[in-house]
Amino acid sequence: MTIIRNGTAGNDRIRMENLFPFSETIRVNGLAGHDELVGAFLHYNELFGGTGNDTLMGGANGNLLDGGAGNDVMDAWQSDSFSTFRGGTGNDYMRGGNSGNLFDGGTGNDTMIGGNGADIYVVDSLLDRIQETYVPYFDNDPNPADQVNSSVSWKLGANLENLTLLGTGAINGTGNGLANLIIGNSGNNTLSGGAGADTLEGGLGNDVLDGGAGIDTVRFSGANAVRINLGNANPQATGFGNDNIRNIENVLTGAGNDNIVGNAVANAITAGAGNDVLWGMAGNDRLFGQAGNDRLRGGLGNDTLHGGAGADRFIFAAGDGADRINDFTDGQDRIVIESGAERFTDLRIADLGADARISFGNVTITLANSDHALLTAEDFLFT
Repeated sequence: MTIIRNGTAGNDRIRMENLFPFSETIRVNGLAGHDELVGAFLHYNELFGGTGNDTLMGGANGNLLDGGAGNDVMDAWQSDSFSTFRGGTGNDYMRGGNSGNLFDGGTGNDTMIGGNGADIYVVDSLLDRIQETYVPYFDNDPNPADQVNSSVSWKLGANLENLTLLGTGAINGTGNGLANLIIGNSGNNTLSGGAGADTLEGGLGNDVLDGGAGIDTVRFSGANAVRINLGNANPQATGFGNDNIRNIENVLTGAGNDNIVGNAVANAITAGAGNDVLWGMAGNDRLFGQAGNDRLRGGLGNDTLHGGAGADRFIFAAGDGADRINDFTDGQDRIVIESGAERFTDLRIADLGADARISFGNVTITLANSDHALLTAEDFLFT
């Protein structure tokens, strides 16, 4: 049941209190005028300011506060449940509680203040202001991830984790010192992670993806075939646009047939479905082929290879180092040796605990949870 109270065309002051039972919803419509609407403390409140410069005060049990037209003040700082704020037109002030809030200031230059919960902020003006007032109850109490959805260029402030750019315009997104997830739109974006272990997803368009400091990841979603070289500092056709990828260590792709090349540092390259080609280059890399018939080459360094489902090929050459294959399937996967050995009899194969170890020259390949006695010449290709 909903208890409804309507204001007038004038300046109204409506306070809802001493109402039972607490399970009922309170709805107050201010209509015209400069109104002050106060919801019931222990009910769910729906307060609509209408036209005019209104003040809306929510309760503790969740709120929908809609300022409408005008410069409105909306406050639900006492709420222990999720609250939604809609600013409408005008320069609005919104303050939420500690159990998560959705702030949509609408047009105008708005101030949005969140609490300890996972808050969502919708931004449409460079002069919008976000303040995330996280105060932990206990030491090391984690801050739930907050989300900013912006149709203008935006830089994340303190205690804000995630940023998504809206629309099709050429706008930019910048992170902070936290581990940020920054997602571009279909325009030409510059995404900058800053400090922290960030994940950047440019989407369509010709984007600049700069991880900055920290161990950062570039992510590609969908079925487009991705082709990138982390060692290439110039724009490259990635399958989503001509993107410039800088200061990125890790790659995460979608369902296409991808071709990913790492760089000189330790890379983690994870492909999705599709028949993928992954090359770690230098560094101690981790390659994950996932589904599909994949080709994995660790390159220099001591690498860990995981082919996933499908008939995979693990490629090695002289000088590659000490690598480990975590999921070699006898009779399905193949080990390809391009140099350093010419035939099966050139290999030294033995057990090492629960694993099988293959050696040639200075190269060592460990097959996790494998029996060396099951390996035959059919498991190898020499090129």
